[in-house]
Amino acid sequence: MKSKPQKFLVILAMIILLVDLLTMRGLNLFLTDPDPLFTTIISSLHWGISAIFLLLIIAGMTFKINMKSVASSRRMFAISGAFVLFYFPKLIFVAFNVLDELIFQTARFMSYEGEYMLNLSWAGAVLAVIAFFGVLYGMIFEKHWVRTSHQTLFFPGLPKDFDGLKLVHISDYHLGSISPRSSYPEKVTRKINKLKPDMIMFTGDLINNVAEEAKPWINSLKAMKAKKGKFAISGNHDYGDYVNWDDEQEKKENEEKFRSIFQQSGFELLDNKGVEIQKNDSSIGILGIENWGAPPFPQYGKLNVAMEDIKNSRFHILLSHDPSHWRGEVIPETNIALTLSGHTHGFQFGLLLGKLKWSPVQYKYPEWAGHYRNENQHLYINRGLGYIGFPGRMGMPPEITEITLRKG
Repeated sequence: MKSKPQKFLVILAMIILLVDLLTMRGLNLFLTDPDPLFTTIISSLHWGISAIFLLLIIAGMTFKINMKSVASSRRMFAISGAFVLFYFPKLIFVAFNVLDELIFQTARFMSYEGEYMLNLSWAGAVLAVIAFFGVLYGMIFEKHWVRTSHQTLFFPGLPKDFDGLKLVHISDYHLGSISPRSSYPEKVTRKINKLKPDMIMFTGDLINNVAEEAKPWINSLKAMKAKKGKFAISGNHDYGDYVNWDDEQEKKENEEKFRSIFQQSGFELLDNKGVEIQKNDSSIGILGIENWGAPPFPQYGKLNVAMEDIKNSRFHILLSHDPSHWRGEVIPETNIALTLSGHTHGFQFGLLLGKLKWSPVQYKYPEWAGHYRNENQHLYINRGLGYIGFPGRMGMPPEITEITLRKG
């Protein structure tokens, strides 16, 4: 009996074969009376790439991927990137080609005697070439093209002593995806320090699977400066739940190493905890919870426990990794003024043009990137600094968020 991953790989192999057959059929329309050598080269490249991916699928069904190995994870991401690079354009080409054929056959069936002028196959070919270079650009450049978003949010309940408080919100670093030779984390740290924040808030997914991934970047995390403190929580990837550990003790040791990373980096880990920040006679409560997500993601968060630590403060800021927690528990059960989340990455794919934003992830998460409001309760979702799965970003660059709190 096949396991779920094996069934997925079998289905993926069938899809690859179908897409490649339809792609070759479409290419033949462009190779009318071609040079035999050119046809041979195109055909060999086409089926050679297909054979490589099919062999990789067979290998994936035969050998287990060691998710405890950082190098193995990076190789897997590189393969997924190559897959998207070649098959996303092919899918576009095939879709236009099939639509073109359907229109043509419908016209013939209806005894249309005029000349068929619409040639969607050519349009599909052009868009496929654009998509190929778009994916390539996202994998090489855009994945590290970090942008700073500036937000000013107004709260009637904000104590006057904290009017103008500046937060820097970051999330989803996924340090295991970043090459040890990369200068990207130092670039991120420089950008954060240039903002001179009062507090830095990190909302989970520091790593992909194992604490070892973050070790090369401890100094970079430590170098982030904030006047009133650096706070963090765990995300769904930070527990090692996606790794086949030898035993529970090994997993527990990884969790301890993970917590130690934050301690060495100067971050206070607020997993189901809260702290009160004092200024003169006023205070605000900063609280964080462990991951609380909609299924299939775990719900380790205990908001009621964290709230016990901030009883003396009336204005609260919550760090909660998964934005579904906002509607699931925060709005109906609390008066928390500001919730900071991450998790979605904006799907690492979409469109951001001023107020216009779109991503496939919006069909799963009603709140998926940017600022949202429900009366006097606010939510901000950071798109994340890193990536996972597909080693790139397309139209959804990484983000550092500067949030200034104002009374009003």
